[in-house]
Amino acid sequence: MPALLKFAALLEFQPTEVSTRLFPDVPTEGFNIGTLPTNIGASFLRALGETDVNSPPPSGLNNKIPLAFGDIEVDLYHEVNRADGKGSVVKLGGGRTMPCSRRDLYLKKITPESVAGFFVEGTSMEPVLPEGSRVAIDTSATQIHDGKMYLLDYSGQLRLRLVYKLPANGLRLRSYNSDEYPEENRDGDFVSKNIRILGKVFWYSALI
Repeated sequence: MPALLKFAALLEFQPTEVSTRLFPDVPTEGFNIGTLPTNIGASFLRALGETDVNSPPPSGLNNKIPLAFGDIEVDLYHEVNRADGKGSVVKLGGGRTMPCSRRDLYLKKITPESVAGFFVEGTSMEPVLPEGSRVAIDTSATQIHDGKMYLLDYSGQLRLRLVYKLPANGLRLRSYNSDEYPEENRDGDFVSKNIRILGKVFWYSALI
C-alpha cells in the first residue's frame, strides 16, 4: 500500500481507482504525498506508516517506531543491570518495541506470538549489521542449524552470532567482524551453564 500511494502521487491517479476496498478513507481530490490534505483519513495515515504527519522522526534506539499498515508491534530484548551491581540480565519488553511485517511472518510461517526484536549494539556483526540495525527473531526456533544467526543470552549479555554445533552439545560462535571478535568454541558444560538460545534471526534491516 505505501508503494501504491507513492506511485499514485507520482503518476497523478487516485488510489481508489485501483481499489476502493483498500483505500476507503483516501480523499478523492487534492491527493499529493508531499502536501497531504488536512482532512486525510486515519487509514490513509496508517498506510503511510504515520500517526502524525507533522511529528518528528523517532530518535534513540529505545523510542517506538511508527507502525506502517500491516505491521505488528513486537517486544525488544535488552539488558538490565543487576541490583547487586554484578553484571546484567536479559529482559524482554518493558515498553521497548519495534514494528514487524505480518506479510513477512506469513511468508516464514511464524506466529506473531513467537516474534521478538533486538537492536544491534557494538561492531561484532559489521559490516553486515552495523550498530542500530533492527533484527527480528523466531523465539520458537531454538534448535541449532549450522551457520544460521541466533540471538543468545550469554551470561546476561545479548550476543548475535552465527552458531555451529560441536560434539557433546558444544557450540562454535562466529562473528562477521572476526578480526575484533575471534571465533569461540565452547564445550557442552559451559553452554549449559552460560548460554541460552533466545531464537533464530529471520529478518533484519540496516541503515548505512
